[in-house]
Amino acid sequence: MPPTTPPPSAGPPAVPPPGPAPAAPGEPAYRRLLIGLFLAGVATFAQLYSPQGLLPLVSDDLGVPADRAALLVSASTLGLALSVVPWSVAGDRWGRRRAMVVSMVSASACALAGVLAPTFEAMLGLRLLEGMAHGGVAGLAVALLAEEVAPHAVAAAAGTYIAGTTLGGLSGRLLALPVAEASSWRGGMLAVTVVGVLCTVGFLAITPRARRFTPSPTSPATLVRIVRGHLRSPELVAVYLQGALLMGGFVALYNFVGYRLLDPPFSWTPTAAGLVFLAYLAGTWSSPRAGRLAARVGRLPVLVGATAAMAAG
Repeated sequence: MPPTTPPPSAGPPAVPPPGPAPAAPGEPAYRRLLIGLFLAGVATFAQLYSPQGLLPLVSDDLGVPADRAALLVSASTLGLALSVVPWSVAGDRWGRRRAMVVSMVSASACALAGVLAPTFEAMLGLRLLEGMAHGGVAGLAVALLAEEVAPHAVAAAAGTYIAGTTLGGLSGRLLALPVAEASSWRGGMLAVTVVGVLCTVGFLAITPRARRFTPSPTSPATLVRIVRGHLRSPELVAVYLQGALLMGGFVALYNFVGYRLLDPPFSWTPTAAGLVFLAYLAGTWSSPRAGRLAARVGRLPVLVGATAAMAAG
């Protein structure tokens, strides 16, 4: 499951700009924005993690060991991590929605090129670029919500976006595996890429144009100062480390569980092994509820409780 709170925009905190009132629950603009961001979450995380369930098939076809095959997931995750802050700067300058459109289109192009890559090394490089492209959605979706949605509705709206990311992560894996079993692992990844393209088209068609954006270009010196300030905060560093450790353990488990389930004594088919990803539905169900609960009792208690539940599981 992706982190539930993408990094904030790189620019300094801004006073909400004057102009049109923010979208509120019940209004058409609010519904369209939530549907569009749900599609963006599906497109991003379906493509980002589509190779994960296919790693044993990639190993068999290309003759690479499990640890090297897992780099297909690690490369895209690294690319996303490296690009989130630059995408935030782009969003401050050109607008969150516009930057997200560029992000989604370029990510789909890289995903298609990766499917067609002739060698593992070429595919690995394209996966890195794809992850860097996906950083636009991960880094700007919640910032777009905070800018366009009424403050009292932001937490619940962000939960809906996160539900899209979990459903995307699930659908990418579940779709890729049966298609791969019927054709090849490249066919499975191509099917997920088609889903990403369709979601991108839906995002363009449904999401309303930003009404409350005010450009706030950030200089490199200002960006360095902001990042340095974040890293000097023990509270923020604790949150960053928590995200890194929880995500690292979560992704690593899913990277290698397929190898175990395909081998004796289980000897499952790839499609059957992929059913383990149905655990993602727990996050799809809980994310919007966590957002609403955080609005009532506070973010920290909800975060601590969710972390404890994950550790118990």
